[in-house]
Amino acid sequence: MGLPRPPSADVSPKRVVIELGGRVVADTTRSIRVCETSHPPVHYVPRDDVVDGVLERASGSSWCEWKGAATYWDAVVDGRRAAAVGWSYEDPTPASRTSGERWPSIPAGWTG
Repeated sequence: MGLPRPPSADVSPKRVVIELGGRVVADTTRSIRVCETSHPPVHYVPRDDVVDGVLERASGSSWCEWKGAATYWDAVVDGRRAAAVGWSYEDPTPASRTSGERWPSIPAGWTG
């Protein structure tokens, strides 16, 4: 099945729980589900639904033609740092905004 071009982004009521080191670090029922052409869907989690103090800005960045500049985030749980586990779009392109949601509230696609 081909995924949409440009990508699609919709607010999802599906519950998304992210654990790191056996601890829940994010829990939401209002993620933004993004379907892009080159990989499986990604759920972006609102920053308000991430446990306070877990995210610390990481070094590096990248560029998405649809979403804009990505900022990377480390997660720190019980004093242990997991490098570059998430990313966000602090100044998203107008084309990538969905249902009034703005990407700056999203810390996001988690890899850890």
